[in-house]
Amino acid sequence: MKNILLPSDFSKNAWNALFTAVKLYADFECTFYVINCYDLDVKFAVGGASTIRSGMVHKALKSSANSQLDEVMDYVNKNHHNPKHQFKKIAYSGDMVSGLESSITKYDIETIIMGTKGATGAKGVFLGSNTVKALKNIKNCVLITVPKKFEFKTIKSVVLPTEYAHFFPNYV
Repeated sequence: MKNILLPSDFSKNAWNALFTAVKLYADFECTFYVINCYDLDVKFAVGGASTIRSGMVHKALKSSANSQLDEVMDYVNKNHHNPKHQFKKIAYSGDMVSGLESSITKYDIETIIMGTKGATGAKGVFLGSNTVKALKNIKNCVLITVPKKFEFKTIKSVVLPTEYAHFFPNYV
């Protein structure tokens, strides 16, 4: 059983990464973990009076994350009929890199598949800030980034660019 992590901000890019993942692993038994990381902005947590406000904001962020994750689960359960696949949701309170690192360990994740740009989708930017953070910080897991308009086709070969300055475990 393969465990695949799918970070989502519910953008079109995140959906495309999910669709790519299920096609890429169509012939494998997999558990796909769709994770949304929500982080409370520090400015809400400063000062005594804002403690109540930050608690309310945190509760709203958690509720929104779970609600949107439920929509993703509903969609895949209705529209994705591969008996080899199961989907689970993770609403993580904290920054994205911490959420990914925590999930890698907790759920024995072997691959992360994510979009290259998130909900803000800044034009002229090749990689979004979360993708860059993941590429710089995730060292113990395969990370696949999926461009916005990528349409999945059967993979015939894979290129691994390297400077031979990094050790690659056997599972790569």
